[in-house]
Amino acid sequence: MTGITIILPANTFNDKNGPIQFYAVYVVKVAQKRTDTQPDLTRNVSCTPSMDECVAAWYNEQGVANVPSTRKKRSYDNPVPNPELTFTVGDGTITRSPWNQNFPNQPLAADTEYVVAIAAKTGNDQLVSTNWSTPIRTVLTPLSAPNVGLIAGLTVACIVIVILIIGLVYLYLKRRKDRKKDDSATTLSNPHAIDMERRQRKKTKVVQLSEFLDVLKVMKADSDFKF
Repeated sequence: MTGITIILPANTFNDKNGPIQFYAVYVVKVAQKRTDTQPDLTRNVSCTPSMDECVAAWYNEQGVANVPSTRKKRSYDNPVPNPELTFTVGDGTITRSPWNQNFPNQPLAADTEYVVAIAAKTGNDQLVSTNWSTPIRTVLTPLSAPNVGLIAGLTVACIVIVILIIGLVYLYLKRRKDRKKDDSATTLSNPHAIDMERRQRKKTKVVQLSEFLDVLKVMKADSDFKF
């Protein structure tokens, strides 16, 4: 979850005008910020995903979210400053305002610039605010950043597949070449061989039955064999 941690320095506020009961954390995207140096303290609205100027969370005087103040009344002749406090914007919690309204601490967008300000509320409902901070850019989360491990794994897998394919093709061609060598080694060359098929296809003269005796006499006369 993307968020911002703010440290409020000690002595930023004091309780001269009454005990500090709550701290409001204002936030806005830099792209949507007004030109004012401080937040609009009349705009006590909870944040939405659009992150217009809003209150992200309420903290009590000890800097604890959603816990009512337990400070006892005392003399204000010697004002007591606030201690150093730490606030978080964007952690997804829900805090309650002094008016018992829920304020969701909306997660912030990754790789986006925001400015924040802290306002202190006293018992007489007076709000005093710091100036807007300098722009703070949220980090690029692993989900939105390129997954280097996944990319490397896919690359290695593709290389292995290509190597396997090349190896299989090489083995196939080698076996085919060896088989051709074996076939040529068993073939006998005989220049005097007779083409039986051509011999069978040789045409012969048809002899009519009525002419058979005459043909036979001619064959006897021309033949060296004795009939």
